[in-house]
Amino acid sequence: MTLGELIEKRAIELGGRRRLTYRELSARAKAGGYTLNETTINAYVKHPLDEAPRRRTMHALAVALDVSYDTIRAAVFESMAEDGDSVVQVADAPHVQAWVTLAEGRTDAEREHMVEAARLVAAVLDASRARETAAEVTRIEDAKRSRHSR
Repeated sequence: MTLGELIEKRAIELGGRRRLTYRELSARAKAGGYTLNETTINAYVKHPLDEAPRRRTMHALAVALDVSYDTIRAAVFESMAEDGDSVVQVADAPHVQAWVTLAEGRTDAEREHMVEAARLVAAVLDASRARETAAEVTRIEDAKRSRHSR
């Protein structure tokens, strides 16, 4: 079950005779000491996940939906599985196994630092890709101008 599906399912189950609104789910998270706005909840339901939510956000969702953190984590994992891939297929992927090996035996704080470092590396790679794309666009535009000026 994806994160969006889980949110919708629990909103119905928790609402009794009616579905809880995203505002009500947000209030449940706030009552549990977390900040989780309704726009964020809506985005998780309506849009595919590009990246996993932060740990604190996942805890807030667990409180709001009255499910375990592991249930949220599994839903996030399922949401991020590529089309047609099952959770098992994704978990068996070499890059996932490498991460599991690196994270094994570490504290939550150490794993958070590892994730933050990975995010920084990803940002650098994204910036590099953006520069390459911009350079390619410039080359194409220059070639078009060159053809038109002949």
